[in-house]
Amino acid sequence: MEYQDRIYGAIQINEPVILDLIESSSMQRMKGIDQHGYFEPYFPGTRYSRFEHSLGVFILLRKFGAPLLEQIAGLLHDVSHTVFSHVADYVFSNGSGEKQTFQDDCFEEFVNRSRIPEILKKYKIDYRTLFDDTKFSLKEKELPDLCADRIDYFLRELRVTNKAAQEEIDEFIENLIIINNLWVFKDRNLAKKYAYLFLEINNWF
Repeated sequence: MEYQDRIYGAIQINEPVILDLIESSSMQRMKGIDQHGYFEPYFPGTRYSRFEHSLGVFILLRKFGAPLLEQIAGLLHDVSHTVFSHVADYVFSNGSGEKQTFQDDCFEEFVNRSRIPEILKKYKIDYRTLFDDTKFSLKEKELPDLCADRIDYFLRELRVTNKAAQEEIDEFIENLIIINNLWVFKDRNLAKKYAYLFLEINNWF
């Protein structure tokens, strides 16, 4: 399968387990879920889906040599999002507008009720390992550290808001390396540029 990504370009995906997961209804439903809830009417041209972001996290992890299990965790990390993304954190009593944890809190229940366990079992993968984020430090880390999840959505937001050209985004990606399971920039000045842009985007949103 060839997948066209707005950040990483044309990507060939051949791993049977990844293809089965992408085709699952749990993943396909995310094509209709806006990354930011319902953003497009107010900021035209900035829409991208949770599906696009999830594929992006998977691609980034694969590009940098993460183990297959972590690539799967990256692909599925947002699968339990409700239709309006983090807006749910401000609606449901067990959500949190401050911490935005509703999707994480219901992730295990969502996966258990989906076909994901059945798909992973077919490839002799224990789906319960997905519930322990400490095993996937390239995918997920607390701020201020970098992680694949945060890197991908930040680069997409730079792109859709036109706050950086594709050439600048490519430069960020090419400058990243992994040392001792940490994402690191090789160039200090580029790291500083990335940090200031992240602050600008974060404040704007």
